[in-house]
Amino acid sequence: MKINPNILVLTICTFMLLACKKDQAEIAEFNKNCSCASEVTAEFIMEELSNPSSTGKFTETDTIFRGKNVKFTPIEKNAEYTWYVGSEVISDSVVQRYFDESLAGGNWPITLVVEKSPNKICLPNDDGYDSITKYLYVSNLPIWNSPDAIVGPVEGDFRVKSEHLPDSFDINIDITYSPPYVYFNIINYDGFGSSCIQQAQPKQLNYRQMWGFEGVSTSQCDAMKGDVYVKMDGIVEMNFEFFHHPDYPGYAKRQYLGRKL
Repeated sequence: MKINPNILVLTICTFMLLACKKDQAEIAEFNKNCSCASEVTAEFIMEELSNPSSTGKFTETDTIFRGKNVKFTPIEKNAEYTWYVGSEVISDSVVQRYFDESLAGGNWPITLVVEKSPNKICLPNDDGYDSITKYLYVSNLPIWNSPDAIVGPVEGDFRVKSEHLPDSFDINIDITYSPPYVYFNIINYDGFGSSCIQQAQPKQLNYRQMWGFEGVSTSQCDAMKGDVYVKMDGIVEMNFEFFHHPDYPGYAKRQYLGRKL
């Protein structure tokens, strides 16, 4: 019996194609299961606490004010943790410690060791162990020298962009101290030249972030409130709410993104 070579080639190609499809499906299934797999990591974040009350706010940072609490949180979940903070060795997953004023000016090492059963199916070379050391700088700020105040990166000139205007614009922020009050002074907060001088008061303050201005009457700075956040990557984010009369009687909400000049 003769075999038509064209049919033979077609048959072989068909089987090869089916085999390839099956292999690709198995590989796709494998990749799908492992797409989120990662090696055990000791990476962690450091967050400054604005105040120890129930309303205190956290800011991710590498630098803090003197005399503040800091929370250390691991990225890896459900593992064994060993923290080295000063002379302490701690096995809790999340650690919070107070850095008093005597530590100001120091760059303090914080070390985390993480051990966890690794995912050998997806990551056969992972040994389930990792360690990392980060440094937390305790600044000498804030400095309250009436009438001035020095509070760090949240002050200065900023170039920002918002959806409500086609072009970027500049904002100036300055903190002043008139005992017993601290004032948040901002020039051109709406991009149209409006300013707030010696009226609004910050309510909570970290090295990289400031919140507040609540409680200011509508006749003072359009009852502005919000926050300013200077992130570790240099990006500045400002979130403000204020009365935007005469356009409409309700609050205008603005988010500005930019950088410090």
